[in-house]
Amino acid sequence: MSLQRQGQSEPDLVKAVRRAASQASGSSGGQRSRLGTQSGVSGSRYSGSNASRASTGCIAMTLESQQNHVLQEAQDRYLRALEQEATQAVQQNSIWSKQVQAGIHQEKHESHRRRELCQRNQAQILSQIEENKARATEKRRSYIEAASAHEFPLFTETFINEQELEEYRQSVKKNWRDELTQQKQTTDLLRNLVVKRDKEHAANRLQESIKSMQTDRHAELDRKMNERTQLRGSWERDIRLKSIKKAILSGKDMTSHVSSRPAEVEHIA
Repeated sequence: MSLQRQGQSEPDLVKAVRRAASQASGSSGGQRSRLGTQSGVSGSRYSGSNASRASTGCIAMTLESQQNHVLQEAQDRYLRALEQEATQAVQQNSIWSKQVQAGIHQEKHESHRRRELCQRNQAQILSQIEENKARATEKRRSYIEAASAHEFPLFTETFINEQELEEYRQSVKKNWRDELTQQKQTTDLLRNLVVKRDKEHAANRLQESIKSMQTDRHAELDRKMNERTQLRGSWERDIRLKSIKKAILSGKDMTSHVSSRPAEVEHIA
């Protein structure tokens, strides 16, 4: 941006170079014409021109002073642009650190939430086991009380064998154990799925961050290369303008060289 603004003031510099060239050619022609005139007339004209310049009170800037002024303005604009870029970089670093802290806080909150969920599931399963035990105990107690309150006849067809009862209890325990094992396997599967999802999400975020950093790095390198190319072009233009100035001051006619500069300046800008 600073180089473009600097390019906008270069046509004024080219106009100043043309004006200096015309003044130099006019002054050389005037000196050749004044060689054939009388010294008194030339002295009066010189004194009249000095009086007119003193009466106006305006001091025209030389080409070197204009170049120094333009260069100083360009340097000031470039420094202001650097200050703005530094401020933006500090703001971006602050925003990035805040985002990282927010991500860490979110991950801690998610881990704490999963831990609480596992604890609630464990407490629920334990309470379910205790409820089943209490229900079985109450059922057994009520059955014993009912059997003790009445003297039912004991038929051989309905006689409960102790071995069969023990086998039934063992089958019930086995069924409960199988159910608990299935619940544990389901819980482990869900936990593994959550862990896998979190790992994949973290890997994807890492890849995206790496790609973003690489893209930003290439963009920054391209920007620096463009700035280097533009600065080199400005340096070459400055050298050419200085050479034109030296040629003008030495008395050469550089009108053709100066007239070809605006198109090149606009093309570069």
